Amino acid sequence: PTVQPDETPISPSDAGNNLEKALKGRPEKKDLVDRNILKDTNVAPALHAQQAALERSRLENTLEHKLEARPRPSELVREGILKRACRPCPQSSCMLTAVFSGRSAALLRLTRHL
Repeated sequence: PTVQPDETPISPSDAGNNLEKALKGRPEKKDLVDRNILKDTNVAPALHAQQAALERSRLENTLEHKLEARPRPSELVREGILKRACRPCPQSSCMLTAVFSGRSAALLRLTRHL
């Protein structure tokens, strides 16, 4: 069974009242921003997608630079931050099972090929 639209005519005053009720129940912009439905931005709506793409690109670049600056596992072993434990692996190389040495109560396990 197909659903048929209600084609009952609506008077202009009823339409205005319905619109007024809907607008009164509409959440404030701040509420929508707080609920992460809208972005808090001063950019024109037509540019929102471009702004989001630019922000994502900037974050990707920042992450890439931070990963490039990260010390190699061999450096961390040399500094005593990681402990080296050899295990057999498919590439016939050693794996690092890292335990963050005493700087934090949390343990960090890191497995990485040299």
